[in-house]
This record gives sequence, C-alpha cells and structure tokens, in this order.
Amino acid sequence: MFKNSPHYQSSDWRLLSDCTTVPVQRTLTSGECVFDFDGVSNLDMKAIPLWLRDAQMKFAAFRSSSTGMHIHFWTNVHGTNRKKALVRRLAAKIEEVFGVKNDLQPMSHGVIRTEYANHPVKGEQKVPLDVNIPYIDPINVIPSHVLADLGEDDSYATYSGVTGNPGGLMPKCMRYILSHQFSDGRDRLLFSIVSWFKASGKTDQEIFDIAYEWCKRQDYHVSPSAVMAKIQSSSGQVGCRFRHELLEELGIDIMCNKKLEE
Repeated sequence: MFKNSPHYQSSDWRLLSDCTTVPVQRTLTSGECVFDFDGVSNLDMKAIPLWLRDAQMKFAAFRSSSTGMHIHFWTNVHGTNRKKALVRRLAAKIEEVFGVKNDLQPMSHGVIRTEYANHPVKGEQKVPLDVNIPYIDPINVIPSHVLADLGEDDSYATYSGVTGNPGGLMPKCMRYILSHQFSDGRDRLLFSIVSWFKASGKTDQEIFDIAYEWCKRQDYHVSPSAVMAKIQSSSGQVGCRFRHELLEELGIDIMCNKKLEE
C-alpha cells in the first residue's frame, strides 16, 4: 500500500494503481527489512554498500536525504519482532565498523519512504546508491544459529492454542490483515482481529496489546477504551467467511485452506 505525496500525513493509503503522483510512503513487503541510517558521510555512503557486497549480501541502497541512507534487503524471516531483532543485530555490526546508528522505526511501523519519491515538504528524492540484488534470487539466507536467536514470530502465524484449528495454523486472511495497511473497513477488520484472538484463548489484555498496536500502525484513531469495549463484547465467533467477504469487499482475494478455517 502507498501514500500519495500530497497526503503523506494522512491515513490515505492506496493501491499503487490508484496513486495520482509518485507516492511518498509505502508499506514493507513480506520478508523485507530496512536499515535507516542518519548522519552518514558521503564516504560512508559508498563504503557501507561495498562492505555489504564483500559480505555477499543482496540489497538495494538509497540516499534518502543529504545525510540519510536506506538499505533494503529481503530474507525468509517474517513477523515484526523477528525482523526487528535481525535488523538490530546486523545494524549493530555496521555501527561497530562505521559508527553510524540505525533507526528501527521503519521496522516497527512497517512503513518506509518510497523509492524515487519527492517528499512534499523536504523535496528530497530517494535515489539509488548501489544495487546488489540478483534478478533470480534476491532472498538472503540467514544462518540457522542466527535464526535461533531471533525469538518468536509476532505475526502470530502459529499459535498452538487455537480451538478448532489443527496445528494452530493462522489462516492467510488473518495474517494478511495483521501485516497490511488499510484505509477502509478498519472497524470491521479490528473486530475480526479481536474475535480471532478471543477464540484462541488469549486474555483481554493480551488481545488489547495486539489490537491497539494494529490500530496505531493503521493511523486508525480509536480510543483505548473503545478497543477494550470491543474485546469485552466479542464472543469469538467470527469465522473465516466473514474475513474473506470483508477482504473481497475491499478488493482483496486471499486463498485459505478451508479445511482448517471453516
């Protein structure tokens, strides 16, 4: 999902095909990670990509401002917490070598400046510095010992306590709702999130932490008391059919394993 340049401060997220200008922000794609460096010298803007190349990393580096730098790379690691842990670990090594600090906010919110975008206030374009992404295989393989240190996947792709769901697999429609930005239907989407975790046996407070964080990522301004009221009134009976019909109404078609979800 993207934001048109004139509306970068609003909650007006759109499909790329609906944007009327080069969008200024976009959501991160599945498995995508970003380093967001500030205070980088021109010398280090050249040196850091070369260092990553020598480390056999596949990435795309961009100048985001006069001293700002974004480096995008993709892995098979999913879930906000695990991706943040991976980026934090790798950025610590870059800071050790080059002395530049990484901002984890893009990884927390799942939003980053769009490539080649012209910021409506700063007027600075995000232009490429170095690209080292093989056309056929852009995924970086993370060593197993590193994966073991990243903790649990907070996208809740698996949850062993889900009633009526063999193996605890979260359906694709729920994973999609939790990991994407929406500009419409957010009240009903929130209701579906609350209902899913209610059925899973999580406490009201645990559900609130998940649901309210989702609202903040959506720029969906709803009070904490309203979210808690929705949780307390939910019976957990909303199923996959409701989510699919809602997503289809929003122009999104997600294929799920019906044997697990109906």
